[in-house]
Amino acid sequence: MDEAVGAWFATRTRDEALTAMRAASVTAGPVYTIADAASDTHFRDRGIIVEVEDRELGVLPMHNIVPRLSQTPGMRKFDVEDLRLLESMGRFASGAYQAVEFIEDLKSEFAAREKAEMELRELTVGLEAQVLIRTAELDQRNKQLADARARLAEEKLCLERSEAFLAEGQRLSRTGTFS
Repeated sequence: MDEAVGAWFATRTRDEALTAMRAASVTAGPVYTIADAASDTHFRDRGIIVEVEDRELGVLPMHNIVPRLSQTPGMRKFDVEDLRLLESMGRFASGAYQAVEFIEDLKSEFAAREKAEMELRELTVGLEAQVLIRTAELDQRNKQLADARARLAEEKLCLERSEAFLAEGQRLSRTGTFS
């Protein structure tokens, strides 16, 4: 139901929706912004919005005291203690706002750090994989090199034996005796 009603409202302006609903005898009223409430003559005529004098800002529209009873309608009166309390609350609110900003900054920094750490972990995993591949390649090359050195040593030994036989053969050919 919410989805259907929401979809219907999404295709109309506030005034179009109110006109259609009133034509269908639906009890409805607009959702006001602060500016709408402050400018509504009904709100002013009923005393919901009143004008209040401010030393620094002049006359300001403000929501009246709630509830206003016929015998004791209530009134706005600020004395020195009220002003001190309001100033204190303002300082507290300012400090709280700064604390919230600081916390939001910390959250952002924490999120950025977590993202950087995740990227670093991904890079580390990638580098570790590359190191393992390169190590396997180097191990294979080292084995090939060791095999080549062993063959070279065997061939050198064969060459040394052949040179020794050749030298012995030359020596014997000069002396004229073979044994």
